[in-house]
Amino acid sequence: MDMEKNVVQSNSIAKDFTQDTTSSEETKPGQKIKGAKSGCRKLIFVFVMIMLVFIMIAGLALFNLFTKFKTKTDLGIIYSKEDFVGLLSELDVDTDDDLESLCLTCPVLYEGSKNVSVNITDEQASSWLEYLNVSGRPLSGSQIKIEPEIISISTNFSYQGQVIPILIKGNMNKVNENTIKLRIYDLRLGEVSIPPEYLVKIEKKLEDFINRKLHEVDNLMIEVLITRDGYLEFKGTIPEKYRGM
Repeated sequence: MDMEKNVVQSNSIAKDFTQDTTSSEETKPGQKIKGAKSGCRKLIFVFVMIMLVFIMIAGLALFNLFTKFKTKTDLGIIYSKEDFVGLLSELDVDTDDDLESLCLTCPVLYEGSKNVSVNITDEQASSWLEYLNVSGRPLSGSQIKIEPEIISISTNFSYQGQVIPILIKGNMNKVNENTIKLRIYDLRLGEVSIPPEYLVKIEKKLEDFINRKLHEVDNLMIEVLITRDGYLEFKGTIPEKYRGM
């Protein structure tokens, strides 16, 4: 009798334990959905934060790159139009009153010839590039610094409404009486250097342009063309008169 009573009590306890366990493990449907929504919100928040950080980093990188493209190198050369007038006086040449007609890309009529020996300073070279190329303003704020075996040119190049700071470092040597050999060591757009593999093509294009302009100058004969500390030494024959066409 006692044994049967114990068995009944054991079964009753087991039943109660099973019911308690089942009820404690079950989660109400409302509670499960609430947990899923909360986790989803956290995931979206983390994703949005990651995207914002990525956008900020990308924006800063683009801003820094844009700033580097817009930064012009200052070579420390200060000049005025008087330096250009002084160069013309030293050369003692006859030019049009309208100097804009003698720009780098303008057709020019040359007459006569004369021997010259002149040292062209940083200031004179810079003023020549600045004031002789006013038409269309393709170049502005130009500076030329001359050192032994190297010429540095810093200028602003205007193209399709955009102003691009350019820095060129290189040298030129005489090949014959009206031809030079150009060598570019460094070319930058702002502070961004052009990769070496592109320098060769640019160097060739620029060299061809310079030699084409030299070949157009009648009675030009280069005898000495040497870069010194602060000036370019030139000796040879140049036209006596320059007229815009």
